[in-house]
Amino acid sequence: MRGAPVLLLAGLLGLGAGAASAANDAVPVGAAAPAAAPDPAASRAPVERLYAALDDAMARADALGFDGRYGALEPVVASSYDMPFMAQLILGSAWRGLAPEQQARWIESFTRFTVSTYADRFDGLHVRFEVGATEPAAQGTSLVHTTLHRKQGEPVKLDYRVRAAADGWRIVDVYLNGTVSELALRRSEYSALMKREGFDALLAALEAKSATAKAGTADEAGAP
Repeated sequence: MRGAPVLLLAGLLGLGAGAASAANDAVPVGAAAPAAAPDPAASRAPVERLYAALDDAMARADALGFDGRYGALEPVVASSYDMPFMAQLILGSAWRGLAPEQQARWIESFTRFTVSTYADRFDGLHVRFEVGATEPAAQGTSLVHTTLHRKQGEPVKLDYRVRAAADGWRIVDVYLNGTVSELALRRSEYSALMKREGFDALLAALEAKSATAKAGTADEAGAP
């Protein structure tokens, strides 16, 4: 794995109690607060599932190659993240101006980019994942605190914001050190590009990033 072990959303990448409120407000989630506190085991499940898949991909990185890692991670990313929800939030108000076919293409492209970034970055067994405590957050969501222990360098604190969906809890954002919302960063970048150059240019830019990740030069191209 090249560079800091930052995910996509970390992208794609911990939070202390003092930073939690600011992180909670980074991107609106639009869910009503539940009557009871979320079940910690249920809210941790998508993060644990993702980390288990990344662990396996790193352990078999050389044997799998990029395409093998992509194939192994794609269904796990799809079942761990709420990709349609995130793709919509990233575009903000511009989402409503897209035709249904364009919305579907954007979700597909954003998902491909996310999986490609994971498959490219997690290419060697150099990280140990630790899933810590969970805490209720704003708008019916929870924060799952995690730590990435690297072979060299300081541990990296990542917090995952999760919310309940129809088929279980899903990740909707990732925070680095309690202040950096990956979703907010992507929203700033991609909505600005779409406003400036249009939907086709945005899609082409994201597909180019996915291709660069597959070629193994994501760091040089500035991918997350």
